[in-house]
Amino acid sequence: MNYRKMVGSQVRKLRRARGWSQSVLAAKLQILGLDIDRTEVVKIESGRAHVIDYKLLYFATLFRVEVADLLSRGDAQK
Repeated sequence: MNYRKMVGSQVRKLRRARGWSQSVLAAKLQILGLDIDRTEVVKIESGRAHVIDYKLLYFATLFRVEVADLLSRGDAQK
């Protein structure tokens, strides 16, 4: 599994575990200060977009996981 698909898969798992839509996830990230919209969330979850380092920090902060959890194949559902 490549990096983009790995991160996207973990983001999708974490989002679904919380019962959030992609739009809600984007809105919560925007509140934290990340310039993102639902379209980019779709691209990330499908592995079609790179998630650069500072964006990983936003996802990790929002989901309350370590960045390493987003880069693993395991279940990061804390």
